[in-house]
Formats: sequence, C-alpha cells, structure tokens
Amino acid sequence: MCAEAPAIAEHLLALYESLALDDLASQCLEDRPCLSVKKWVLRRSHLAVEEAGWHQDGAFMGAGIQSINLWLPLTDCGADTGAPGLDIVPARIDGLLRDGEGTFDWSVSPAFVKRELPPWQSPRFAAGDALFFDHFFLHRTQYRAHFSRPRYAVETWFFAESRAPANQVPLSWR
Repeated sequence: MCAEAPAIAEHLLALYESLALDDLASQCLEDRPCLSVKKWVLRRSHLAVEEAGWHQDGAFMGAGIQSINLWLPLTDCGADTGAPGLDIVPARIDGLLRDGEGTFDWSVSPAFVKRELPPWQSPRFAAGDALFFDHFFLHRTQYRAHFSRPRYAVETWFFAESRAPANQVPLSWR
C-alpha cells in the first residue's frame, strides 16, 4: 500500500497536486474527493498470468459508492509488450452485472461478456499513461501464454467524501 511507503506516497501526492487531480476528481465525483488507503497501491503482476475474472470494482466495494480509479502503468504493458495490461469493455455500464457463471461471485464469465457486450479490447499502454474509470467499468488483467515481463502499476481510488466506504479507509489529502 502506498500509505505504507511514505516516500512513494509523498511523491505521488505531489504528482497528483501538480496535475490538479483533486479538481478533476471533484468535478467527476461532484463532491470533495478522498483517497482510499486500501486501494492506493503499487501492483506487480505475477508470471505466469492466470485467467482473471471480468469484474467491476463496485461489485466488491458496494454499488452505493461514487468513485473513480486512476490506473497508472509504470511499465509498457499490453498488446505486444510482453507484459500484461488490461482487457477492457469499451462501453458505459450503469449498474452491477451478474451472470452466476463468473470465476468469483463478483465477476462475470467470458461467455457473458461475448454474448451481452461490445467486443472487448486489449490496448497497449506506455509507462506513464493514465486510465481513469469508475466502479462499474468492466475489465480484467490480461492473460496470455507469451507474457514474459511483469507489469508494475499504481492504482489510486478516489471516492466522493460523503459516500466513501469506511472499510476503504478514506484519506483527505488537502
């Protein structure tokens, strides 16, 4: 967790301030934003990458939240890079999806995605790209047999302060 690495946390908060992310998050959330200490993390993918379920983060955080995630790859990933990126469904979804066939009770099956939604995409991300998405965005970690490099990324969840789930340890930083 970034909060457990003070030098990293300080650097990231300075970056967020320089980019005026608090203003952007305020506009998106229509409320003062706070960070989730539990969902502000440095992630490293493991090799070999196994199939992960298609999921919406709101499915395990609760549908009543109002949030956006900043996913920031620190390495080139996806497509032909040799490191796993994200598979994404490029569609606006305004509620939680369930099909009863997913790997987990909070995920949906590949068959459901293929049958019910637009074709998914596997974009290439460069280190430093930024992907913002909300708690209903359907995605999964890419898995391919040829991945040979780990992926490093920063994940930062911003919640509307008035609707932040207490179990995510909301943190106001301004």
